[in-house]
Amino acid sequence: MQWQFYTRTGDAWEAMRAALTQAHDSIYLESYIFLDDDVGRAFVDILVRKAQQGVDVRLILDGLGSFWFSVHSIQRLRAAGARVVSFQSLAYRRFFKSLRRLNNRNHRKILIVDKRVGFIGGVNVRKEYREWLDLHLRLEGSELIEPMVRSFGQTWVIGGGERRGVRHLLRGSSVQWRRRVQHLRYVFDHPYRRFRENSQVRREYIAACRRAKQSITIATPYFLPDKKLLAAFAAAMERGIHLRILVPGQIDVAILHEAMGRTIRKVHELGASVYLLPTMMHGKALVMDATYGMIGSSNIDPRSFFSNHEANITFTKPEMVKDLIKILEKWRHVAAPFRPSRDFKSTLAQWVLGLVGRLLTPLL
Repeated sequence: MQWQFYTRTGDAWEAMRAALTQAHDSIYLESYIFLDDDVGRAFVDILVRKAQQGVDVRLILDGLGSFWFSVHSIQRLRAAGARVVSFQSLAYRRFFKSLRRLNNRNHRKILIVDKRVGFIGGVNVRKEYREWLDLHLRLEGSELIEPMVRSFGQTWVIGGGERRGVRHLLRGSSVQWRRRVQHLRYVFDHPYRRFRENSQVRREYIAACRRAKQSITIATPYFLPDKKLLAAFAAAMERGIHLRILVPGQIDVAILHEAMGRTIRKVHELGASVYLLPTMMHGKALVMDATYGMIGSSNIDPRSFFSNHEANITFTKPEMVKDLIKILEKWRHVAAPFRPSRDFKSTLAQWVLGLVGRLLTPLL
């Protein structure tokens, strides 16, 4: 089994482009934010070239997150033979139907090359993100990424793509795969479940709080847990579990920054160790007791849990967990411990902004 973690957005892009240039059979890319700026055009050029060579190139781009991906680039890709789906865009001809689903975004970040190499994590494609800290995982092996391939095919159909062209991607059994590969598990959330309790990634956090024997370490850019998850964190700390939380000292969405301040103060009062990174960190990670790890696209907020299509992966292979721990420890050593007297202090106006942010969190 071969794997590689990437902790900087620019490094993940380089690895993704390198994999794309080696494609011979197929390229399947699924992204929330993919812009054809200076960085994105380099990807588009490779995709166009590969499509012209006869490679099966398919892109699923979120209709809102990738709204500014240009018509020109879409035309270039389609003219070369690539297929592009705009996931739940606001379409004029079916305006009211698309408006109802506007809140359900595809927040996944997946790249699959030749059904043999897969990338999954938190990395988007936009030049402003180049120096961000993030977490992206490269896996090599057709058996290891089989569920990722199947998930892409399912999302292709959900997003409006033709089923006939991806029938071969939908084959296989998740149950049989889990019997063969026991140290990995994919967690694909989607918003069409009947009950809110069915967010699978949220259940992973709650289960970790219940199973942990020593410690839980979390990294997330947006920390806005709902009441049940907050209660799970509190219960874990009450029985002596050391909870560490790594977040950016200043995030890219001001209204969420103010809303996060109230939650950060609350978990700190409950006993959590909170660390503020000096630069933007967009990675999402969970480690429990040095025996279990998870990374992916899900933030700790209601939108990721209940409104978005998300893709995460858990692993219990000791070497993988150890690699993730090293990354989080490196980040922790450059972060500043949270101090209530100094951090997330608010004026009255900022306090009101934070309150509004909490109320609007499911829509942001």
